[in-house]
Amino acid sequence: MSEDMEQAATEEQQLVGRLRQRDASAYHEAVQRFSGSMLATARSMLDPATAEDVVQETWVAVIDAIDGFEGRSALKTWLCTITANRARNRLRKSNRETLTDFQSPLDPSLERRFNEGGSWAQPTR
Repeated sequence: MSEDMEQAATEEQQLVGRLRQRDASAYHEAVQRFSGSMLATARSMLDPATAEDVVQETWVAVIDAIDGFEGRSALKTWLCTITANRARNRLRKSNRETLTDFQSPLDPSLERRFNEGGSWAQPTR
């Protein structure tokens, strides 16, 4: 390993140590250093506004998750992987959701399936 690589690894270990101690300046440094890569990761899957939300959510999660960082990858890789997983989860969630206007009346054929209390008129099979 070259001297520059060793120095970078040592600096990263020190940063991780400071993050584990909940050092606010370490978080500020990490946000400045890695947010661009995390945002690029999220934007490859999501629209820009949602990507920014995912990156912010990832940083909040990192506060608790940093103690579980084992150092088997670079910190940047670990952060981008968390970001990618959160972006994928956001995509899955958005594909499952359908917008429903509960103020508008139901189609009559559907309305007959429910009683006055909103429960099924007849249990489903």
